[in-house]
Amino acid sequence: MRSNTTGRLLVLSGAMMLAACQDGVTAPDAASRRTLVSPTIGSCNGRQSERGGQSLGDGQWLGGVTVTATYPGFNGIPWNLLQKMNFPLNVGADQAPCLNNPDVTYTVDTLYVAPLDPLPVPNGVDPDFWASLSPREQRALLTKAEMLVRLNSGIYSSAGDAINRFFRGKIVLEKARAKLRANDFVLGANEGEMLAGAILGCSLYRSFVGSPQWFASNSETTEFVIELMTAFAEAQFTFAPLRAVLFGRNGAIGAAMAAVDFTGTECGWLAFQSIPSGRVRVTDPYGAPAGAPPPSPGSQQPSLPPETGMPAGWWDQ
Repeated sequence: MRSNTTGRLLVLSGAMMLAACQDGVTAPDAASRRTLVSPTIGSCNGRQSERGGQSLGDGQWLGGVTVTATYPGFNGIPWNLLQKMNFPLNVGADQAPCLNNPDVTYTVDTLYVAPLDPLPVPNGVDPDFWASLSPREQRALLTKAEMLVRLNSGIYSSAGDAINRFFRGKIVLEKARAKLRANDFVLGANEGEMLAGAILGCSLYRSFVGSPQWFASNSETTEFVIELMTAFAEAQFTFAPLRAVLFGRNGAIGAAMAAVDFTGTECGWLAFQSIPSGRVRVTDPYGAPAGAPPPSPGSQQPSLPPETGMPAGWWDQ
């Protein structure tokens, strides 16, 4: 297992650009994006509204909203992280600044962004598992799988082999565990999913660094997990973008907490105990005024499957 050393704490202060519009395989073609008129930010008082999605026609968005989350640092941990997510126009992503607070600032830009196409199934990879990933997740996973093969050529024969034998089991297991573990705590349905985001970020980080074949530094692993969490949130909550940014935020913080936690606290407890301090936020942005305190333990029934949010099957692949 890779050891977490005190010196690794400082690496989190480097800005991590976790965006579908970053350089490399996730970057959209410059010709496919242009600035549109910025949306009008609606009232931020009380419950935020959920909206239906627009018709996307011809496989392209008529417009898109890019939400950038900036974490300046809080509670003694030098976050200085950046996260970016892309959503269709007119689904409410322009309301993201309503969630601003001292530990995270959201800004929005409207762009014409062509959605990423799914990648072909790599040789040896279970097609159902591959289809359960968003195109952005697929690209992040394939990049790391190719690096894993280069450094462990005697163990893995191809990127597909590495995905099937190394990544698939970890991702499937930790997604299932995170949702089940969140249900152990007395939170509402949507609040439970937000808590699951923090648990998943933490547990994915630990599952990678705990493997003898893993090659990345603690900071690189944190960045990789945050990218996976960002892509997962973006795809799962496409038409509930405020849940997406909150889920992605919690996933990022869950991964970063795991990277600096030397106590070995189980991820469920680590995430749950971080709610009162504000490190992890679970208040549903569509169900209560922004900034409302989280529910007290025992005040709500255990989580039930949500009526909206994650598309069926994505958590269970």
